[in-house]
Amino acid sequence: MHRTGKNELGCTHFPLVRETIQKVLGNDVAVFDGGAGTARETKRRLIAAGLKNDSAGRGTIQMENSLGTGEAEELQWKLLKAKNLKEK
Repeated sequence: MHRTGKNELGCTHFPLVRETIQKVLGNDVAVFDGGAGTARETKRRLIAAGLKNDSAGRGTIQMENSLGTGEAEELQWKLLKAKNLKEK
């Protein structure tokens, strides 16, 4: 079996399962999370388009998915809540 020394998380939802991925790959494999870079690029593009909201107030979250099912939306909210609780 060929082993890798590095792994890049290339999708926006991978940070939600980063710890599990790290456990599967082992501690000797470096796991890189591109989420921070994606956030910076999103901010840059919002500013460039004049769409960045500088309000100190709380915004809202709207979930979208290509399946259009309630099941998928329930999972999205569950993952978001789990991630937010873990970070506090």
